[in-house]
Amino acid sequence: MSTAKQPNSFPLRMPDELRARIEARAATTNRSSNAEIVVMLTTMLDAESDLAAVPTDVLVPAALKRLGSAVQIVVAPDVAKAAGITKSASPKKRKG
Repeated sequence: MSTAKQPNSFPLRMPDELRARIEARAATTNRSSNAEIVVMLTTMLDAESDLAAVPTDVLVPAALKRLGSAVQIVVAPDVAKAAGITKSASPKKRKG
């Protein structure tokens, strides 16, 4: 007869609103609230460790797009000339 070891218990206090959100999400994914929390934490920790491997030229534009933001970099003329950066057209103004 095999005795499977149960994971250690981890009591978790959380606001009622957060508990309700987790329970609702668990219901849509057909998981228990505990299983949903485990999946969410694992996903977050895996994504966090994977970010170090993402090249900055891919990560930054993706983050800006998700945030609905933009970045404008201004370089002093003498620095730009020394770096071989040529002047580009001004960015288009956003509507809204």
